[in-house]
Amino acid sequence: MCGISGFIDFERNNKKLILKKMLNELKHRGPDDEGMWFNDFLSLGHRRLSVIDTSDRGAQPMISRSGRYVCSFNGEIYNYKELKQKLEKKSYEFNGSSDTEVLLALIEDVGLSNALKDCIGMFAIALWDKNNDNLHIARDRFGEKSI
Repeated sequence: MCGISGFIDFERNNKKLILKKMLNELKHRGPDDEGMWFNDFLSLGHRRLSVIDTSDRGAQPMISRSGRYVCSFNGEIYNYKELKQKLEKKSYEFNGSSDTEVLLALIEDVGLSNALKDCIGMFAIALWDKNNDNLHIARDRFGEKSI
């Protein structure tokens, strides 16, 4: 299982060092890769356990195709292939084969709440909306993946 981390801080200048330390603590959860994303006050990190898409195209934090959303995702969406097929019928194009990329496309298509209702699986997500400066943190309905 992957590990996600992050924090909001308006004052510190050493955000990369702090996030790196947080990710080091999660290395056992995601030994395959790590990624970081920053803006002026938000830091998102990800430790990756590559399962579905083991290529670099599945790396996280992942930015949506439009550039609006940034997410760090842990878990699995069991019905992502079906969701991907529906999105492809709407002319969505995908770079890789990860369920994270499908989730981001679904969020862009129907919004976060509706996208999560369509997802079957166990997951936790931290999602930054650049357009609205909002951070959303969510998990599957049964709470199998805790944040």
